[in-house]
Amino acid sequence: MADIKGNLRRFSDMENVDIAEGDPDPRGWDVVSRDGRELGEVEDLVVDTNAMKVRCLEVSLDKDTFGIDDDRHVLLPLETAHLDPDDDKVIVSTATDAIAALPPFSGEAVEADYYRGFGNYGRDRAALPAQDTERAAEDWEDTRRLTRAEEELRISKRQASAGEVRASKHVESEHVRQPVTRQREVARVERRPVSGENVRGGSIGTGNDELRVPLVEEQVIVEKRPVVKEELIISKDTVTETQDVDAEVRKERFDVQQSGDKANRDRIRKEGR
Repeated sequence: MADIKGNLRRFSDMENVDIAEGDPDPRGWDVVSRDGRELGEVEDLVVDTNAMKVRCLEVSLDKDTFGIDDDRHVLLPLETAHLDPDDDKVIVSTATDAIAALPPFSGEAVEADYYRGFGNYGRDRAALPAQDTERAAEDWEDTRRLTRAEEELRISKRQASAGEVRASKHVESEHVRQPVTRQREVARVERRPVSGENVRGGSIGTGNDELRVPLVEEQVIVEKRPVVKEELIISKDTVTETQDVDAEVRKERFDVQQSGDKANRDRIRKEGR
């Protein structure tokens, strides 16, 4: 098939080319507006073969949204689209009525209509006012465009080990002293003088020569037995905290210098704000 416009070609018509590793392939993704309205589906990519970059998306319009009966395809500038690889969606900022006003794209080299609808690419507009198609194409050829890019910070999260809690037991020996009350018998010996009738009648060697009195005491018996005193419970709670992430992002800025008369310099400053 012939090129769409010189160095622009459909990706599906190119040979020996692949999407760069790490870059999303939006073909087949849903196209939605910022308010979530279904606009269509990405059918193909249009590539600038000089720069080997995708310049626009070929979108098959949703019949219900646009009230059409045919399979209508249009081209949307990539600059007006935000690729959301998480949900496989393309979010566009162009108004729905402006997309509906775009000329149908059939893949053929219909340059005049194509550039009339797409001639303002780079300024985030979907369509030009109706005008002479040949002049629209000439305006495209006379226009020089410089894109500006900037890095966006994307923060993700992953689970990582933050340590662990370990609990175990060991045995310690502790010397304990505890007072205990016990009873014991002690002998009390008394010596009393004998008087009266007990004095008479006594004889030597006829009485008991020995007295035995048993003595009893309480002995302290020490026993040990294990007793559960407490328990250790380990559980986990999830807490949410805010952490500041510092990173350097780069942004391109336009530096416009104009030589010439003051009127032209003033006009450049006003248009470049």
